Order: sequence, then structure tokens, then C-alpha cells
Amino acid sequence: MVKKILIVDDHSGFRKILKKFLEKQNLGLVMVEADSERSAVKKCLKEQPDIVLLELELPQMNGIKTAKLIKGVSPRSKIIIVTMFDSAQFRKDFFAEYVDHFIGKNEFEGRLIKVLRKCLKPGRKEG
Repeated sequence: MVKKILIVDDHSGFRKILKKFLEKQNLGLVMVEADSERSAVKKCLKEQPDIVLLELELPQMNGIKTAKLIKGVSPRSKIIIVTMFDSAQFRKDFFAEYVDHFIGKNEFEGRLIKVLRKCLKPGRKEG
């Protein structure tokens, strides 16, 4: 079964880099993009993505509030925060019931594929 991933970031350059990186991994993902909080929620309602890669700092609403809205319309989506605001404190403070993983943009090449593979395993429940 083909898995869908939604990339949410207000910077088109980062979305393109991330999309190109994921395409090279041959994970068989259908990729959808959103450049804002509203667009992300609408696309989640329509597409029901398996995974959402979500920037923490978005123009109108932070990623945690956006994650809550996304879970409301697409409860099965796994949400991975991908942000440049990477610190132990952010990881501690922002792991909420709506967020499955937190990855700093400076480490996405090293950790993202491992986290995606975990999230894509059938029947995988996060704890």
C-alpha cells in the first residue's frame, strides 16, 4: 500500500530539499506539500496522510497547535516536528500527545529515515 507524507513548511526551499532527499530514499511515498497551517489542516482532511512532517514555527500558529488541529481531522497521521529550533528543552516541552517525534533540521539526514521507517511499520503504535 502506498503511503502518503505531507511536508509542512513555510519555506519552499526547505520543502524542495526535503522532498528531493526523500525521493532518493526510495520509500515509495506519495508526497504532498503545504506552506501554511490552514493549508496543512485542509490537506490532512482531504489526503489523510500517514505521516506529517511539520515545522514548529509557522507564521500564524505554532506547530503544536497545528498538530492538534491535524489530529482532529486526521487522527491516524503520525506527526513529526522538523524544526531549526532544536534543543533538549524544545524536545521536552513540545512532545505532546499530538506529536510522535521531534527532529532538528540540522539532523534530518541522519535521523529522519530511521524515524520514518519506524512510523511506516504496519501496526506500529507509538508509546
